[in-house]
Amino acid sequence: MKSRKGFIGPIGDDLPSLIPILFALVIFFATFTTTFQRLDSGQREFSNAISLLEISDRLRGDRYMDTPDEFFELCGGISEVISVYYKVGAVKLPLEQTFDVMEFVNEDEGIFEIDGELLECSNMEREISHDTEVMVKKFPFAFQDSSVRSGFAIRPLLLVVVLWD
Repeated sequence: MKSRKGFIGPIGDDLPSLIPILFALVIFFATFTTTFQRLDSGQREFSNAISLLEISDRLRGDRYMDTPDEFFELCGGISEVISVYYKVGAVKLPLEQTFDVMEFVNEDEGIFEIDGELLECSNMEREISHDTEVMVKKFPFAFQDSSVRSGFAIRPLLLVVVLWD
């Protein structure tokens, strides 16, 4: 048989048309993967926001607390429902402009103390660092402070909820 010039074979002749198809498939699947990663990230953020609101709703109740025992009792019911790390603390008003989340979580900075107890609860197994992504919300509530001389004072406090993965 005479050799035919330029004939590479059945695959070789189709190679120039296969390269753009393969390139298009790579772009398609890369875009597909990126889209699903972004969707998963958005679902995780939404789930964390729902968890944060659930924590605050359980703790604030009717937005009025009579005793620290009521606060700690409500804190006890949170950990059985929430699957992320959180720290909740009552903070005096007005909240400082330079509220540092790391100091609040790691060092209990600014948390209201009554009768030697900090009004805080958490399920922390690790401290947060500067690169930890946190979600922070603040909710007002009233606290009946019986530790004052008159035996009765209503303190406006903020319930600060910090949540992270």
